[in-house]
Amino acid sequence: MKKLNLALVGAGGIGTTVLREIREGRLEGKVEPVLVCDRHPEKLKRIERWFPDCDTSTDLDDAMSAEADVLLEAASVEAAASLLPDALKRFDVIVMSVGALVLEEGLLSRCREVAEVTGHRLHVPSGAVGGLDVLRALRGRVREVTLTTIKPPKALNKDVSERTVLYEGSVRDAVRKFPKNINVAAAVSLAVGDPSLVTVRIVCDPEVSVNTHVIEVESSAGTYRFELRNEALPDNPKTSAVAAYSAVALIERMTEGIRVGT
Repeated sequence: MKKLNLALVGAGGIGTTVLREIREGRLEGKVEPVLVCDRHPEKLKRIERWFPDCDTSTDLDDAMSAEADVLLEAASVEAAASLLPDALKRFDVIVMSVGALVLEEGLLSRCREVAEVTGHRLHVPSGAVGGLDVLRALRGRVREVTLTTIKPPKALNKDVSERTVLYEGSVRDAVRKFPKNINVAAAVSLAVGDPSLVTVRIVCDPEVSVNTHVIEVESSAGTYRFELRNEALPDNPKTSAVAAYSAVALIERMTEGIRVGT
């Protein structure tokens, strides 16, 4: 297959991980970065050294005119909401800030409408969790899902001396109150297909050093429990390393002829 031309919005932990894999990893020879956008010019200097032929910009609007096959949003809920759904008129889009699809009223339905007209696809990586394939397979048969996210205080910007439940309730409110920490809840609700079936619990625990997500599912097809204990990216304690690797895996799958998993 020909190289996939990639436009990237966000040169933080996830974006940099993807670019490293393009430079000297599993995406080498498969993907070509054509534009990287980030509002911090100092982050772009390293990109310019790594990829001299890649354009860089601090202006988000430049992403919309990139000569790319796919756009990867790895910046923020605000950036995702700004790019969508119009970006789907030009490219396939991978959105890491999945919370935007839950938080912004009507955004998901507008993305569906544009995708149906243009043929471009909106891709939601599995991010920091597993089991989304099971949840998708069980659509219409799920009775309830509970997602418990446990993080150390530094990941939640909290100062607590004991294990504390910060939140328990709906997906929409969880994303609104913890937009930089709870994309997992949005991804789970999208996989289930009905956010009202999902209860989110956010726990801050000074005794833990890794981000943990526990998904418990009750359905007519069976009972399921997934527990993931994720190390954070070295330069971003709020982001699990596997979330970045899930973006790498999704891009890699787009370059391959065989797909494994639902």
